[in-house]
Amino acid sequence: MIALILCLRAARSVLGWSQTELASRAGISKPALNRLERFESEPRLETVLKIEEALSAAGVVLERQSDGKSSIILQPEVIEEMSERIKAGESVTSRGKVGGVKEERTRLISREQMDKLNKKQ
Repeated sequence: MIALILCLRAARSVLGWSQTELASRAGISKPALNRLERFESEPRLETVLKIEEALSAAGVVLERQSDGKSSIILQPEVIEEMSERIKAGESVTSRGKVGGVKEERTRLISREQMDKLNKKQ
């Protein structure tokens, strides 16, 4: 169950959704989602299915395996949308920016420069 909940949280984060947004899209209450993500309650199957449907409609598919492992599969449009948000310097997860990356701040360095930096450390 832990793996499933962690995947649900990761999927929400990848989409940049707040708990409020996911709860609304899934048709469940925010407190129920919050309790689920904090491992305070055992989720009902109906609740998990509603969350999975909302995530799937947005391009993130939850995959459960027979050995109890879970993973998320990102559709190409989700990756493209995240890439565009990164390029624009916008938030790319529900927790904020990933490294504050902007194209104009990106600077390539030569192999020699990298070697010098590594030697200083």
